[in-house]
Amino acid sequence: MANPNKNAPPGGWTRARRPRPPRTFDAGGDLRPLLERYSLNLLVATRLGTARDDDGDPLAASNRWLRSALATWAKKQGRDSSTLNEDLEAFLQGSNGRPVPAGKAPGRLGKNVATLGTSFGLERAERAVLQFKVALLTVPGFDSVVDLLGPVTSGGAVDLLAAATGEPAARVGEALERTSALIDAGLLFVAPGTLPVEQKISIHRRLTDLLTGPSLTPRRFADAWLPLAEPPSLTLADYAHLGPTVERLKLLLKAALDRGERGVNVLLHGPTG
Repeated sequence: MANPNKNAPPGGWTRARRPRPPRTFDAGGDLRPLLERYSLNLLVATRLGTARDDDGDPLAASNRWLRSALATWAKKQGRDSSTLNEDLEAFLQGSNGRPVPAGKAPGRLGKNVATLGTSFGLERAERAVLQFKVALLTVPGFDSVVDLLGPVTSGGAVDLLAAATGEPAARVGEALERTSALIDAGLLFVAPGTLPVEQKISIHRRLTDLLTGPSLTPRRFADAWLPLAEPPSLTLADYAHLGPTVERLKLLLKAALDRGERGVNVLLHGPTG
């Protein structure tokens, strides 16, 4: 991989300027700190921290999000170094090889994920996975960070998501199982095979708009996720030939609604009318 900075001096990135922070989309709050935490976690827990390009320079230096995350970390540490190489080395030494929980996103995204999590009973790792996927889809250029890691298997996706979010791999693995609330409700899908993570893990297209839009409520989610059917063309009068059966059916369905049952199956049999 060639050095993308054409103006860099011989030897790579040692005298490159610190980058301006990448721009993020409007989520009602500044997502940059969250995205930089994801980036630093990936540097700690994956090969990105030690990978080198064809010129022997850190692969992290070729990515604006990783450079921005390192620059912010160095500033908080009070480092006066002007080299990305030194900052990367110092960061890796000080991290002890452990990612930290990325936490909840600020603004609408964090609040909406919390609302959805409460409605569906999502565990913390499930919320973290959902939040990371939305950020991956909607923040310009952030997908380039995970692209550096290449295609992943299901196990690789678990490792990557656990690394970025700082959540335990076992909990992230449970979040990606078929029996998880995320998968069972159709909020998130895991594709078979070895694929780039943005293709390996996908979410319903309506969900991104809901989670990044105005304050999400259970009613707003239900209206978008389960829109009302068109008014029926038949009425009870069309079933008058069934006589008392219709009245019993009305009582049965009303009782099911009163109890909040998820589904009722009714078999009507006999000659067609």
